[in-house]
Amino acid sequence: MMKIYSLAAILAVVAIAPVANAQNLISNGSFESAIGGGPVGNWNSFGNAYQVFYNGTNGPAAYDGVGEIKEFGTFPGTSGIYQDFNFTVGQSYTATGYGLNWSGDAMQANNSGFIRLTFFNANGQEISGAGQNSNSITNSTTQNTWTPLSVTAVAPTGTVTAQVLCLFVQPGTNGGSSWFDGVSVTQSVPEPASIATLGLGLVGLVARRRRK
Repeated sequence: MMKIYSLAAILAVVAIAPVANAQNLISNGSFESAIGGGPVGNWNSFGNAYQVFYNGTNGPAAYDGVGEIKEFGTFPGTSGIYQDFNFTVGQSYTATGYGLNWSGDAMQANNSGFIRLTFFNANGQEISGAGQNSNSITNSTTQNTWTPLSVTAVAPTGTVTAQVLCLFVQPGTNGGSSWFDGVSVTQSVPEPASIATLGLGLVGLVARRRRK
């Protein structure tokens, strides 16, 4: 019985210990280095997506540092930036970042800005149902306040490329822009409470087997 209690104590200590910071799987998520045409693994862009280095007058202050991304539509159309990241099939990934509805070029009706996680097969086709979008920046989002964005998705069977995107979607011709900063992608890890529950469950299983 003493051995069982000792095992429980060890698992409890492990469960309440801080979980190590997960590794960021993308580069230049704060946009402090130039994007587009840069080193492999950096961002690519399409449509009207531009990197801005804030100088006090050319846009909103960045969430961190001075680099940030401004995106606006193609009247109509979608603009964005994207970057591939390393993955393992079956694992869950979380993309986080910050979006801004700046009063100097405020979002207009029907437009949205968000982060997307998606996955492609060997034919370069997006795997149906696998991609997920974060919460969105819209014309109703409080202006001049960096809003946290977050999305989680699982890399499905058949994935050969995993990708994170920051997108501005413009169904019509209404103007405005979305700004992005502080983007990261990490492999999702269990919460400490989940680890504790799993550990105690294992202890109970061992105890029952020893009583038999």
